[in-house]
Amino acid sequence: MDIIIPCAGQSTRFPNMRPKYLLCDYKGRSMIQLAAEPYLYKHTVHISILHEHDEKYQAVNQLKSMFGNIVNIVVLPKATSGPAETIDQTLSQLQLSRQFLVKDCDNIFNHADLAPGNNIFVDTLTANPNIQNPSNKSYVSTNDWGIVNTIVEKKITSDIFCVGGYQFISTDIFKEAYNDTKLSRIQEIYISSIIDHLITCGEIFSIVPVTDYIDFGTFEDWKKYNDKPTIFCDIDGSIVENQSLHGSNNYETWPRILDNNVATLLRAKKRGAQIVFTTSRPSRFESATRNLLTRLGFGDCQLLMDMHHAQRILINDYAPSNPWPSALAINIKRNDDSLDQLLKY
Repeated sequence: MDIIIPCAGQSTRFPNMRPKYLLCDYKGRSMIQLAAEPYLYKHTVHISILHEHDEKYQAVNQLKSMFGNIVNIVVLPKATSGPAETIDQTLSQLQLSRQFLVKDCDNIFNHADLAPGNNIFVDTLTANPNIQNPSNKSYVSTNDWGIVNTIVEKKITSDIFCVGGYQFISTDIFKEAYNDTKLSRIQEIYISSIIDHLITCGEIFSIVPVTDYIDFGTFEDWKKYNDKPTIFCDIDGSIVENQSLHGSNNYETWPRILDNNVATLLRAKKRGAQIVFTTSRPSRFESATRNLLTRLGFGDCQLLMDMHHAQRILINDYAPSNPWPSALAINIKRNDDSLDQLLKY
């Protein structure tokens, strides 16, 4: 099946930064990579971008660096009036004739293998109680067999909302519906406008439920998804009672654990934070130190040893896509087991 991922919008909800589909997540993956990944090597993926994005941000080169030759890149000469025109122009350039799926670039979700037919990919507000701005989405109502009766843009009419996946049995029905809808002189024609017209003309659309839906529709949504910081944490005096090189309480003896601090870091780790332990312990004690971390639940965390037993300074850049302050510092009194009061994550 052909998968079309339109990236020809102006990213107005992501001000003062490069186009949202080129933004990188906490693991260095771009938004478009997250959106396209489920379909690569299984289907033919096409990505539509604007010429101005290519000129200003070298978008074509960036996409080729990400995907090589496994995706087709369609460059549109200028901004379109809306999503439906973007798809219409993309179909015209590609000269496709078979069924295709339109997948938004600013969300991810899981679904069953693609099946033939006209389909709308959906989730429910009940399953997504924390969703931001639900009135910005489109909603469907169905009969008892999952056949769509109505689809409405930006108005909550049911519990079932569209997640940005729209499948059509052919390019012909889309293009005909788009040309018909243009006659109504709607200022911005959505994909839902096309589907609504097709339903009134007798086309059957079914719903496909999805799971694990994550929305990147606004910069706040994107920041929330990427709120998985790297935490640099000292060992001695921070997660265990301070030990030293010499004496009975040395690095090769089992220390007293600061249980609350450990639990606080483990909660952060479970939420997706990356923990990097720093210590002035000499690297010859790496085996004992890693054994300690493993037994505490941090066996897969990074460890930096041989650091100066002195003040530590963290320097990090900030930008609109990585807002200030991008670096924070917590100073905790040695052997104080109250990290939960200081690390608000």
